[in-house]
Amino acid sequence: MALLFQNTHRISKLLQMVIQNGANLVVTQWLDDHAEMLSEWGAESRYHMDFIVEKRKTDCAIVQIENFLNQNGIRQQLREELKNVQIMTFGTHNGMSSSKPSPLM
Repeated sequence: MALLFQNTHRISKLLQMVIQNGANLVVTQWLDDHAEMLSEWGAESRYHMDFIVEKRKTDCAIVQIENFLNQNGIRQQLREELKNVQIMTFGTHNGMSSSKPSPLM
């Protein structure tokens, strides 16, 4: 029997599909509460190069998403280029983070 899934980029819809289909995945409360925000960040940063989010909010999101991945045993080694601090904190200015990378020094 084949399962058909609706194509979506909305994290809240993906979480709903996980729950409805009995997937073996722990959905953290934070992820459930912030799914729409994360989807908006993804769409805005994809289509609007001047999209800005406060660095403290992205820092919190990274910690919470790591928590979700760890709780579900989802681990992957970062590529070497992603370990570069300049790349991971690109576009920061006055506590804000932009989706547009600044030139590397």
